[in-house]
Amino acid sequence: MKVRHISIAAGLILASGVFGGGIVGALSSQDEAGIEFTFAPTLTLTVSDADLAIPDLTAGSAGMSNTLDIVVETNSVFGYSLFGTVGDSSNSTRNLVMNDSYFFESVATNDVVTSLNENTWGFTVDDGTTFSGLASYADVNNATKLNSSDAPVNSSTGRTGFAIGAKASYSQMSGNYTNVINFTAVVNGASFSIDGFTYMQDFATLSATDLDSVKTSMVEDKAYELQDTRDGTTYHIAKLADGRIWLLDNLALDLTNSTVKSKLTPATTNATATSISKLINGGGTTSDQYATVGVSNWTSGRSYSAPLINMASKDVVPNNAPTGGKGNNKVGGYYNFCAASAGSHCYGNGGNPGAPSGDATEDICPAGWRLPTGDT
Repeated sequence: MKVRHISIAAGLILASGVFGGGIVGALSSQDEAGIEFTFAPTLTLTVSDADLAIPDLTAGSAGMSNTLDIVVETNSVFGYSLFGTVGDSSNSTRNLVMNDSYFFESVATNDVVTSLNENTWGFTVDDGTTFSGLASYADVNNATKLNSSDAPVNSSTGRTGFAIGAKASYSQMSGNYTNVINFTAVVNGASFSIDGFTYMQDFATLSATDLDSVKTSMVEDKAYELQDTRDGTTYHIAKLADGRIWLLDNLALDLTNSTVKSKLTPATTNATATSISKLINGGGTTSDQYATVGVSNWTSGRSYSAPLINMASKDVVPNNAPTGGKGNNKVGGYYNFCAASAGSHCYGNGGNPGAPSGDATEDICPAGWRLPTGDT
């Protein structure tokens, strides 16, 4: 709200009752003052219990678990959406409940619990009469939507009852079948602005529509700061003239650091659990050795020879870099294509390097980001 500047010159006759009741020759001046409010929406998610259990499942029968109360509260006028996935970094690509090599598979379609196929399981929300399968941990971009609201909610209206059910065959192996269910709540609408983002990985769960909203909120060529959750490195990003969002700094992820490697998961990294396991543990065949140790033996002349990653020239993270520019001068890490692509494009191990071609199908970028392809 603005109060506009008014200036009245000497010699004018002012109307009676205005600026002194008609004083001839009066001078009057007003300046302007801006008023601004900043409102930050809040969002909380709580789960009533740490575990879901079906304690009395017997051969040839179906059973249900206890019910969790999942409570979401937000003061955002746009409301929230609640999502679920199943699995973790050690079991990320399959939505199974496991007992060694035996499992209950997540159902693909809705059904009552007594009519489930044998050795399958599913979840139910509130009504307890229909069961569905959850997306896997690795498929976070297609996480299963459990509930939502398009208006602010409190602890009463934001409650979701969540339970699981399963059916066993007579031939199923007895034992304890386990996995992990992940619940995520996001604020609708207004949260899809770059101003609400803190981490590089905040892009990971965006739909195409929400990504367009983020792009719209960004000023072209302006640098924004985001942090990589894996090591705390601050990067600068910008929307450039092509309409895409680009990382302006060189990636500086130290894959030789054990603490960093322990934080590599499909939820933090644009790679599958299989590739991440190799990045963490090494190994693989002679054509996909990651060689994340022995950095002193780096040889730039043989970009496919071990080690594939060299952090010896990585600058200290410049967290005080200017925010107005298009990036900063840190060198980042040196990676050959095998390492940068998280093993999706590896050609020999020094002796027969081969020639890389095509686009990387996965990489060591933060989740939600990727290496450029031949076209984009």
